Amino acid sequence: MSQVRVEGVTATFGDTVVLDGVELEIPHGLMGAVVGPSGSGKTTLLRTISGLHRPDSGRIWLGDREVSGATWVPPERRRVGLVPQSSALFPHLNVTENVAFGLRHSAWAESTRSRRWSGRERLARVHELLELADLDDLAKRMPHELSGGQQQRVALMRALAPGPEVVLLDEPFGALDAGLRAELRDDVVRVLQASGATALLVTHDQEEALSFADRLFVLRGGRVAQAGTPTQLYEEPASGWVATFLGAGNLVSATTDGSLAATRWGPVAHQHTGAGPVELLIRPEQVLLSTDGSGFRVQQRHYYGHDCLVVIQADGDDSSTLTARVDSGESPVVGDLVGVRIEGPAHAFTASGEGVSQ
Repeated sequence: MSQVRVEGVTATFGDTVVLDGVELEIPHGLMGAVVGPSGSGKTTLLRTISGLHRPDSGRIWLGDREVSGATWVPPERRRVGLVPQSSALFPHLNVTENVAFGLRHSAWAESTRSRRWSGRERLARVHELLELADLDDLAKRMPHELSGGQQQRVALMRALAPGPEVVLLDEPFGALDAGLRAELRDDVVRVLQASGATALLVTHDQEEALSFADRLFVLRGGRVAQAGTPTQLYEEPASGWVATFLGAGNLVSATTDGSLAATRWGPVAHQHTGAGPVELLIRPEQVLLSTDGSGFRVQQRHYYGHDCLVVIQADGDDSSTLTARVDSGESPVVGDLVGVRIEGPAHAFTASGEGVSQ
């Protein structure tokens, strides 16, 4: 059963259409992620699911309950936990008190019980969550005594405390440095999986979305440009725009006879069965370089420690470049002449820009 289902949701602000017939579905217990450029409607979508914004049209279900459409359920009764970008902890409450706050003040938490949470039950629930998040040693700390990552874990536990059906995360890692973001993201995934909660993350970080999600939704201009598993979207994007938005990629014009495509960089295998002009998506990791000096010159080199992105130029043609991902220890330097081989199959697009390989 789907835990989150959005059908044809449209939302406008004045004359601006922010969401335009959005469709989204996340099965129970899985993690979804919505990614898109600024202004694509990500945060508005999250707000419509939580009930903080009422859409103009469309329907939303959480589990088997319709919460927007033919009926309207206010946000405080939707059984939704929300984790904002900034932890928004209460500065005058310690860790235990912050996590326990939702148990005292959640209308839907009380409505699902025959009686109110007792003080002992609340304390047991809070200790259970703090232990799950490796925060039990910090139970009496005040928010200003915590690191950014610890504050976000406390905010997640506060959202999980009443047992929500869905947890919504609004760019919760955005204010953290890169190393801490990756560490906290792993912690959040572990905690959510252990709790059995269904989650939806909104982020502008493509790598974060790919690594977090079981189901990925790419928004563009208020519409879902493509939905599927991260592997499907990365390996079989529906358009050139989705392909390059979700990761580094080369879009190469080619002509194919149905099995091999002729490109400036040599023949490339692909899965498109038709003949004629196509555009190929070639990921940098598919570009293999050799030192035979066959006429392709290294134009740029971007060092990232574990690997390098190397931009190759067809000698004498500034308009024709190809990006390769290579091991740092094997990386050529700017000015070197290299040979190029593309390891297929490549994903092919027709002249309309739509993906055609299977």
